[in-house]
Amino acid sequence: MTAIWIGWMAKGSNRPQELVDVYGRFGAPPFPGHSLRTTWTSHLCEALHMLGRYPRELEAARRERARNPESLRPRSWELRALAAMGRVPEVERLLEESITSPAGDMSPGDAMLRTAVELRAHGQRPAALKTAARAVAWFRGRLESEPDSADWRTGLARALCQTERWDEAYEAFRNLAARNPGAPDLLGELGCLAARRGGRDEALRISEELRQLTGPYLFGAHTYWRACIAAQLGDQPGAVELLRQSFAEGVQHTVEQHREMDLEPLWDYPPFKELLRPKG
Repeated sequence: MTAIWIGWMAKGSNRPQELVDVYGRFGAPPFPGHSLRTTWTSHLCEALHMLGRYPRELEAARRERARNPESLRPRSWELRALAAMGRVPEVERLLEESITSPAGDMSPGDAMLRTAVELRAHGQRPAALKTAARAVAWFRGRLESEPDSADWRTGLARALCQTERWDEAYEAFRNLAARNPGAPDLLGELGCLAARRGGRDEALRISEELRQLTGPYLFGAHTYWRACIAAQLGDQPGAVELLRQSFAEGVQHTVEQHREMDLEPLWDYPPFKELLRPKG
């Protein structure tokens, strides 16, 4: 158990190699027959992805999927690795197998959405748009029977972003934010969408609203979204500085930053790449 937390803290501090080293001392994954084994493999796969070791990530994900074939989580790690390697036909086949899986620890719509994000981050934009469109259809289908589900509404809003339907996504997030005032993720999404739609003043106003948020459990989320808004407004140096500040305030290093759609203007910016480069 101690090793799990040591590895998790190392990964969150942008030292994924330390996680791989700590976990590697055990040989086979521990906790057979226990849910902690899935947690262990999740951390390992994420660290390997951060290090760009996609074949090893794929191997670990498939090993866990064989052990736990009903869970979508291992499939999502497999899809992530395949997307990063550009193996689009395999991605599409695995998504097709997953679409009828029950929504448990993850829904098929979530799996599609995460895969779309990963495809886009690795230069597969047409496949990303196609996968995101499937996610839109999936979430809309669920909302027909569960119209008040916050999970499905949020999933649909994010999927609309991934399909670049900015106006529809803006309205979806505006409705969500009205129900959850002060939620940094929803404010951040609105600010980024305002910037994408040419609403610079609105984006800056939302960034200032985020700056003024207070509370015991923000952990830098408000600052992270200010970085995303700055990136969408074309302020690359300011975005990197805010992102660095968000890490200091508690945002963890994960696979998310390298594929964050709202940070896309920074993807080829050397200071951003250096900030995300694993340090150990």
